[in-house]
This record gives sequence, structure tokens and C-alpha cells, in this order.
Amino acid sequence: MPERRAAELEKTIGGFEQSQKSASKFIALIEKYENFDTMDNTIQSNKKPPTK
Repeated sequence: MPERRAAELEKTIGGFEQSQKSASKFIALIEKYENFDTMDNTIQSNKKPPTK
């Protein structure tokens, strides 16, 4: 039974580590685009013209 519990804990820890990586990537993306005064060319070229 201890082996089974250890496997469960390793799985839980692995899920936590993956979630942490995803959160870090998301935060980096938000930080990259939080200052719209310095938009890069990629964002500017994707802007849609105003509709009439």
C-alpha cells in the first residue's frame, strides 16, 4: 500500500508542477502585453479597422 500512496502523491505533485508552469506562462504573457503604449508590430498589424 505505501507504493500506491507514493504513486498517488507523485501524480499530485506532477499536476501541481504542470499547473505552476502554465500559470507562469500566463503571467509572462500578461506582463508582455500589459503596457499598450509600447505595442509591438505584431499586435499593431492585427488591429482591425474601425467599422462604420
